[in-house]
Amino acid sequence: MSEPRTQHERGLELAGPAGRLEALYRPPATDEAGGVLILHPHPLYGGTMHNKVIYTCQRVAAERGLATLRFNFRGVGTSAGQYDDGQGEQADVKAGLDHLAAELPGRPLTLMGFSFGAWLTLKVGAPDPRVGALIALGVPVGWA
Repeated sequence: MSEPRTQHERGLELAGPAGRLEALYRPPATDEAGGVLILHPHPLYGGTMHNKVIYTCQRVAAERGLATLRFNFRGVGTSAGQYDDGQGEQADVKAGLDHLAAELPGRPLTLMGFSFGAWLTLKVGAPDPRVGALIALGVPVGWA
């Protein structure tokens, strides 16, 4: 059975610091629309870009005309590398932001994540000047 993909999403490979990252990208509806990078839950607990919350967030953002990018962190699905306790995954997020910013130069970018992805959203997105909005769903407590 194939993994869920919304209409107009296309598979691609991001150049990640630990190797290629499996990703799905959907272009924006207009030349002015911004984009959202959507981050999945914890890799060691079954989190992937195909998680139902991530899939729903992607679909809703796409319905509103935004470009969407979701990817599997290192060691998940066909992405290269292995889990790195949140450290290497921060670099994966930066690679995703680099790709989205290159696709949408000068347009507003949003970083969104669920659970582990929410923690990375805040950790990586808050200090990044390219990110204009953060959406953190189910932020884990007790993580530093």
